[in-house]
Amino acid sequence: MICAAYDENAFTPQSIYNIKIIQSPVIEFNHYYLLGLLNSQLLSYYLIKSFSSYKTLFPRILIEKLKQLPIKVPKNKEEKRIANKIIELVQDISFSIVKDIDLYIQTQKTLDSLIFDLYNITEDQKLYISNFIKVVKKNN
Repeated sequence: MICAAYDENAFTPQSIYNIKIIQSPVIEFNHYYLLGLLNSQLLSYYLIKSFSSYKTLFPRILIEKLKQLPIKVPKNKEEKRIANKIIELVQDISFSIVKDIDLYIQTQKTLDSLIFDLYNITEDQKLYISNFIKVVKKNN
């Protein structure tokens, strides 16, 4: 699973990667949008299925693998609308507006649903991915 965080002034050891969006011509493509995508079930599923050795003890995500993730840049009006909702929800979580654990879980589910919609994932695929991620979490 990907576990990403946002900090404007982060200094980290070599086992953590720092990613910075220097400038994007798409206003909806920002750090909060990227954070939402990286922490989603969909991209974790993609990472596990594409690159993982299913190592459960101290798993590592290599920077080469992060660079290969299918990060969607919103292009049309509907994708930008979804991106803005993702940004809003990630900011809610980041700024601790969501303090109740049940509300946090519901907000994360809403984020995952928006990201599935952004990538045009079918209902059957959503169910499969969500169940797969539940099993992965349970086994770790």
